[in-house]
Amino acid sequence: AAIAAVIAIHVIAWAGAEGDEAESWRRTLDALARVGVPAFVLLSGVLFGRSDAPPSRSRGIHRLLRLGAPWLVWSAVFNGLWLSTVLVQGGPLPTVWEIFSANLEGPGYLYFLLLLLQLSALFMALPLHSVSKVRVAAASVAVQGICVAARFAMPDLPEPAQGLLLDHAYEQAPYWVGYFGLGMLAGAHLERTTRFTPIRAGVAIFVAVASGEMLLTSIAEGWNAGRLTGANLFLHPAYVPLTVACCLTVYWLATAGVRMVPRLGRTAAQWAHLGFGVYLVHQYVLALVGPVLQRLTVASPYSVSAPLPASLPALGLLYLLTVAATLPLVRLLLRFRFGRIALGEGRAPIRALAAAAGSRPNRGG
Repeated sequence: AAIAAVIAIHVIAWAGAEGDEAESWRRTLDALARVGVPAFVLLSGVLFGRSDAPPSRSRGIHRLLRLGAPWLVWSAVFNGLWLSTVLVQGGPLPTVWEIFSANLEGPGYLYFLLLLLQLSALFMALPLHSVSKVRVAAASVAVQGICVAARFAMPDLPEPAQGLLLDHAYEQAPYWVGYFGLGMLAGAHLERTTRFTPIRAGVAIFVAVASGEMLLTSIAEGWNAGRLTGANLFLHPAYVPLTVACCLTVYWLATAGVRMVPRLGRTAAQWAHLGFGVYLVHQYVLALVGPVLQRLTVASPYSVSAPLPASLPALGLLYLLTVAATLPLVRLLLRFRFGRIALGEGRAPIRALAAAAGSRPNRGG
């Protein structure tokens, strides 16, 4: 569900926003879909916390390589395509600073891989085997809250501090550490934290509705607009309760669905296996499918780039086509060793590095 919401963010960006009504629709859909990103970070913490093995050097290498190898591969793809486009168009070659800035401000899937690398490295360094995970999670949420509040209160800074600490705060681990910490705690006590009761369900639904309403109202009224533009919207405080409530609700609904229709469990397992690859590849597919569908529907008032809500059917079609084209491409990549490494599934180099570290890797990490 988190990956599905992330894809929706990128699809919604194709819609036109001419006029107050269209802008309102786009702002609302975009804000709601963005819950998928903090959910993605929280669920990464769940996977981290689910491992029964204590922290070790081999486990750290295994986990960091699963994130670092795809980042290296897809960074090379992004920069290769960008430089090729510059050369084909006859433009001047970019400077080192321009390349750095393009990677810093460029594709979200790359800098969020770096974010997960930061968080994984941080929590691997903590003595979780000897410290209460409840305390670690509480401290993580406190650190995130303090950083977000300080960023709202902080005046503008001279460059490069302004860019790194304020304009690109969404790429820094301290602003996300609470999600990962909560996920780690939930993963360590998954049965207890996800146990369904009618009271818990009612509270989760209430929290989701209330925090979602607070999020949309504050955005419409322009609250702290200067510090909540673009990807920095992820740092809105309302996303914390909204993310937790949505994750619990989706988990309960999915569990109930699998009990009623067991086949859904197999489908969900297949999607989960391919999900990380879909996350990495879908933007390239969208960049190819989007312009084609845009040209095919350009004469229609319901085209992909038409103002919302008229473009909703075309955006839905664009979403389905993107997913339908991405899934077989991911399956194809998984057939090859380099493709598996690019999608974080390469086993041979992981074993080699883990052996160099002196112990066998833990596949659960």
